[in-house]
Amino acid sequence: MGMTPDTFFSAFVEENAKDYFEDPFSVRKAFNASISTSHMADQFYKFSKRNKPIYISEFGKRENFLKYLHSETNGAFRDIRSISNAYKHLYTDSDKGADQHSSVDSTGALEAFDFADDSRLESISPGFITSNTVIPTRKDKSQVNFAEQLMTVVNFWDKFLSSKTF
Repeated sequence: MGMTPDTFFSAFVEENAKDYFEDPFSVRKAFNASISTSHMADQFYKFSKRNKPIYISEFGKRENFLKYLHSETNGAFRDIRSISNAYKHLYTDSDKGADQHSSVDSTGALEAFDFADDSRLESISPGFITSNTVIPTRKDKSQVNFAEQLMTVVNFWDKFLSSKTF
């Protein structure tokens, strides 16, 4: 049967997210958390296709499932997946099919910044910088708080998987 999605989530997604939140200035830990959180989609889809087709029948193709994840997380999944793909493959714009699902296009898109408080990111100004976090820069040059995006996707997976039996 292989590793079930809930086991993958516990072993990799939650553990890599925990590692990142213990050291939120680490680009390496942000990348590792991105990979496992992004691959949760592939793991769930492939496992379900073979063992629980009812879980993915409404989506048909994997692409439709990815669109669902983007929508359900208000784009946070797209950011996490884009970071994972940009750092694995150097660029995300070389494959036009994959590029349409990507918001980050190269490995230079992650920067580490410090924040004075936990408020939502509106803009980055020098006076705002004092505590640690990683900030991805999207293709459109907007920036988001990686920790918030990661938490959104991890919380989505936790809730989504809790409604399934494997």
